[in-house]
Amino acid sequence: MEAGAVFLLPFDRMRLISRQGPRPQDARTGAVMSAAAAAARAPADVVWRIHNGTDWANAAGETEGTPLRAGLPAVVEWADNRGGITPFAGYGNAIVLRYSPTVRCLFAHCRNVTRSPGESVWPGDVVAFAGRSSRPDHLIPHAHLHLEFVTRWPLRSDDHAARYDALATFEGAGYRLNSSGILEAVAPTSPSSTRSPANAQGTRPSSASSASSGSALR
Repeated sequence: MEAGAVFLLPFDRMRLISRQGPRPQDARTGAVMSAAAAAARAPADVVWRIHNGTDWANAAGETEGTPLRAGLPAVVEWADNRGGITPFAGYGNAIVLRYSPTVRCLFAHCRNVTRSPGESVWPGDVVAFAGRSSRPDHLIPHAHLHLEFVTRWPLRSDDHAARYDALATFEGAGYRLNSSGILEAVAPTSPSSTRSPANAQGTRPSSASSASSGSALR
């Protein structure tokens, strides 16, 4: 995103709970652990896997059921509200918003998704609710938003080159992490960025205009 671009966060008081990049997991169960916990374990009991996005909790209250909103005019490129039975089952209920031809935003582990592919959305429109969904036979232990910025969709889990650094993307949009790990705006957000569901002319954007309006991202 370009510096100064108006971008609405998925929800207020987003607290970072897991960064993008390598992280240790239990070799038997796959449970994520801290670096300190990994150091205390036998090497054979720990595997390091790439975490393709960032995980966020709601610092203002319960994360489960938190409404997730679009950050820019977008078109819903993909949505799965069937409990993770697609080839991307690990994401659970998930949605991909196309902000520009080269920038998409994925919300995963949702309780449920409220939009369908092809729909146009505007900043502030609720597109899903945070939850714990994953594979059909598994719920993740704690509700959170798994978020990725990607260049294209669909993509493989090992296609790391197609993923933007999420924290750098937020920083480019005028946000930073404070000492408590909460995203905060560096400059006041423009009041027009939260106008929903209509744009300045009082009409919702078309699919074509929604896709092009996100060109400020890249």
